[in-house]
Amino acid sequence: MVTQLRFENSFWTPNNYTGGITVLYDKLEQGRIENEEIVAFIRERISIEELYGKKLCDLSKISSRQDGFLRDDGASLRRSFEKVKNECCNLGQAHLQLASNLAEMVLQPLLKSKEEHAKRLKSSRDELTDYMKMYERLIVDVEKARINYQNKCKIADEIANEASIQRSLEKEKEKMRNEFQLLVVVLGEQSFTEDEIMKFFLRMREEIPSHEVKFPILGVYNDVYTGEDIAKWLQENHLSARTLREAEMIGQELADQGFLRLIGAYGNKFTSSPSAYYQWKAKAFNLRTTEEATPLSKGWGGLVSTIASNQPNEKRARKEADEADEAYRHAVRRLDKTRLHLEESMIDHLNFMERKELDRIKASKAAFLNYAATFSGIISTTQMTSERLLIYHEALNPEKDIRFMIERYRTGPFIPQVILYRNQYNGSANDQTFGVPLEEKAKHDLKYIPQVVTKCLSCITKGFSKWSDADKRLVWTTDVPLASIHALRDNINDGGKVTLKKLREYDLTIVAGVLKLYLLELPECLLTFELYEPVKLLYSINPDDQDVETRLSSVSNLITTIPEGNYRTLNAFISHLHQLALSVDSSDNFITTISQIYGFILLRPANKVSFYFDDKHPIRLLKDLIISYGSIFRNLNITSSSIGEIMRRSASRDSLQSNKSTRSTRSTLSNRSSRTRENVANIKINTSPSMINDQHIRDDQVKENENNENITYINGSSPPNIATNINNMYTINDATKSDSMVNSPISPITRSNHNKEDSLSSNYGTGLGRRRGFRRSRGTGSPSGSISRTRRKNRESEIKNFNNDLESYDDGMSDSGSTESSSASPIISTRTYSFPNKSFVSVDDNTLEAVPITPERPYFNEESE
Repeated sequence: MVTQLRFENSFWTPNNYTGGITVLYDKLEQGRIENEEIVAFIRERISIEELYGKKLCDLSKISSRQDGFLRDDGASLRRSFEKVKNECCNLGQAHLQLASNLAEMVLQPLLKSKEEHAKRLKSSRDELTDYMKMYERLIVDVEKARINYQNKCKIADEIANEASIQRSLEKEKEKMRNEFQLLVVVLGEQSFTEDEIMKFFLRMREEIPSHEVKFPILGVYNDVYTGEDIAKWLQENHLSARTLREAEMIGQELADQGFLRLIGAYGNKFTSSPSAYYQWKAKAFNLRTTEEATPLSKGWGGLVSTIASNQPNEKRARKEADEADEAYRHAVRRLDKTRLHLEESMIDHLNFMERKELDRIKASKAAFLNYAATFSGIISTTQMTSERLLIYHEALNPEKDIRFMIERYRTGPFIPQVILYRNQYNGSANDQTFGVPLEEKAKHDLKYIPQVVTKCLSCITKGFSKWSDADKRLVWTTDVPLASIHALRDNINDGGKVTLKKLREYDLTIVAGVLKLYLLELPECLLTFELYEPVKLLYSINPDDQDVETRLSSVSNLITTIPEGNYRTLNAFISHLHQLALSVDSSDNFITTISQIYGFILLRPANKVSFYFDDKHPIRLLKDLIISYGSIFRNLNITSSSIGEIMRRSASRDSLQSNKSTRSTRSTLSNRSSRTRENVANIKINTSPSMINDQHIRDDQVKENENNENITYINGSSPPNIATNINNMYTINDATKSDSMVNSPISPITRSNHNKEDSLSSNYGTGLGRRRGFRRSRGTGSPSGSISRTRRKNRESEIKNFNNDLESYDDGMSDSGSTESSSASPIISTRTYSFPNKSFVSVDDNTLEAVPITPERPYFNEESE
């Protein structure tokens, strides 16, 4: 079953719903004008037929001349002429009847259909336009609420910091009061006793000119001094203020010690500026009394009410920040609900208008059929016209017209645009599940695979275990109303645990639909945007020139480059589809249908441009993943810690089993170690003409415990290390900036974007070393995929050292026979290499023929590093 292109999955645009709807309704508006053209044509044809018929009838009634045929009874010539005139009248009557038939059978139905279609089109467009305007207004409200929330948080943090500083100063002052009976004030390099500093301040108040300053909102302040006057007076009267800079430092000390305060601005910085105004605080009049609160004019919405005590301001600011947070959260939820309702309405309108557009074209088709049928009673000349019109009628295919319109004007498939609520301090994973990036969700849940994926797959697997094969196939191929999917989404989209109890309340088709919606709402597709072009290049090779095993090996290598969470989620999803394909005894049509539905969901480009719409490689890739699941994922089942894990398990079993079991375990360990050494030894230059088959290392699949919702790690990684593994997994470093990164056996894998030359080389097609559960590494090659001799020698040396480690390990295990369990399993990791692929092709822009890419072509540069 081939997925049918429909309005509901073809006219969506990213970040803006208006684009696709505008394109569609403009095209539908064209259909309304087409109806008017058809009606105008039929009317004109009726007028012509009526005029022609009347003229023919009038022509047959013209009397013969008295000196002509009326002169006598005439002979055969007269009778023949009269027959001709009678035939002319018959022909005229036939054309008049034709005009009447056209008006009754063609024009009237078309007029009725045209008027109804125009009303439906206008009503549908107006309704959707109103919904979109309301949605856009809510977007503006959410943005305002977000900005207000951030500003309130910033103000609350600043006031809290100032209050903390003020409390620290008060504690320090109280400590000084308790320790010293005689107060000493130090300004610059000069110390003052209490009496001296009081006299010094009195001189300043008397000698420095004061001003009366009016500030907006705050009101008028008396006894205000400018920073310029204070600094000038200090230079003239203070021994330590010899320069303007020193005077500013003494002024800052006066402000810090609580003698001066800045007016009309935040902060307590002293500047010798004529626009900086300061006022004496109560401490400048009496050192031994605390500063009393002085009421200020109401300003900034009551944000600042007192100077002496900041605690009420702090509480009020924090309360306003919390209120702004609640308003922001409420606005986001309201916007999200409006978006869901808008999407449901859009899909309903798109389906409705698709049916009505189909009815319009069918009505035109019926009109053309009736138009052709009206000529059946005309003479042989018009019969030929009727036959030609019948041919035209047979050539008209409404379904094909709909498909053409979609393919010609479509703007993109249905990709929901989720608006996430992002908390200022906790991110977005606490409050929602859908639309949250996989890496962020993994760090929050401490699980590689999102719980919604594992629970949905588990619910489906257990739910249809006793179903028939046909019913099992329908779970993944049946279209489910978006409103039903949104109902389940709303039930589990709270950032918390997804339980089977919730999922079992819904039909399995809805559970599968919500899993599909979850994959659609991810900010990046599961196979990542970076893999789109490499996969496209891989499948652009002619199948006759490409070995199947080589292609599957390249696919296996490519999917190891995606992040760990993406890989594990992909593995779980493909494993389920693979088992389903085996259990239902399905034909290739079922796998093809699944690939067509989910191919573009799992792999799509970052920019949804029209020339990507006809790409088939996502479908082919998913089909290969389902059919060849074992071959593609088999080479990735060697864990990076397999040797240490074998040591730990072997020692544990030796302590519980007999000597015979111990020898058996040691033999098994030796065999597995030999196989591991053979796999590592095979990581060399592969001379395959298409792709390079590299060996990769990854750990076993994470198995989820349904009862306690915990993760059991098969390879010995304990739960407390999950967060560390996930953080390491998503750490991004640029391996090309340091040569030491190449030689590091556990350096992090780079996730930088490939340039054009990299994407055309075989770097992405060959194995990038993969380590599962800890940081990964890969070798860095030139843009063409070549590796220098020095790097190649270093890597071959690493392989040799790794083989030596394996041999030493085998010797130690065979000689020791110890039953003690190691406290920590050693992690032995390997490298894989990428080499240039010599069989890539490109497409000539002039001839549209495949041209092999050789080292002489600009895509490969053997001299570049």
